[in-house]
Amino acid sequence: MYKQQPIFIATMHGKEQVIAPFFKQEFQAEPFVSSSFDTDQFGTFTKEIERIDNPLETLRKKCNEGHQFSSCPVIVASEGSFGPHPSMPFTNANEEIVMLKDFKSDIEVTGKYLSTSTNLFEKEIKSEIDFSNALAEIGFPDHGVIIRDINQDKVLLKSEKDLSVLMDFVTASIQKGISLSVSSDMRAFFNPTRMQNIEKATEDLIQKLKICCPSCETPGFAVVEVKPGLPCGQCGLPTRSILYRILRCQKCKKEKFIKFPNNIKTENPMYCDFCNP
Repeated sequence: MYKQQPIFIATMHGKEQVIAPFFKQEFQAEPFVSSSFDTDQFGTFTKEIERIDNPLETLRKKCNEGHQFSSCPVIVASEGSFGPHPSMPFTNANEEIVMLKDFKSDIEVTGKYLSTSTNLFEKEIKSEIDFSNALAEIGFPDHGVIIRDINQDKVLLKSEKDLSVLMDFVTASIQKGISLSVSSDMRAFFNPTRMQNIEKATEDLIQKLKICCPSCETPGFAVVEVKPGLPCGQCGLPTRSILYRILRCQKCKKEKFIKFPNNIKTENPMYCDFCNP
């Protein structure tokens, strides 16, 4: 469906660098961006503008705005979130979601990637040594930094790559008695670690787009639900492990049930709440 088709990538932070090559390679599509398109209106990682919606709703808004802006029927956008890992609460994680929204076919397909590979960091600094240690933790100069006034909750400096400029600014601010914090810049074009995760999410999206509905051939015939209940190999009771997956077409709603998707028919008793409570 998307072979040699124009695709507008709704970004202003350089994400097309890792998104566009997939569409060029897989579909010989013609992805494009515009320097006039503003995605900061939906929220910024520098905290000047708060993101008011969850990631999926934010993505839909980006795609809708991108469609109105470009008049292109196919829009791709991405959104990232940072915080504790859902199953490892003391570990930071980055979840990236990349969405393709096809306004002509009225479908949306998302690719996701959750990773503990992130340089998420924020700390108060009271000396040049504190600042130097923070830069090393963040991965400067490959990764950007943001300096903030803690008391006023205000960004004082961002997008600066010159170490001497940063050090002079921090020294002068500390001498003035300003309470400073330094954090990693999570904007994509200042964060190559995050860009790698966006690339992985795009790869997941492409794989889903390549699976078409067996009935109407609409792309994105993907898993929409998983059902637990794989029986324990020892006691036979249902476990929390996946028994089957449900795939569904967004267009014609055809469904396909895949039982034993991991090619095992019983679960190890160590994962059974009865045998191993």
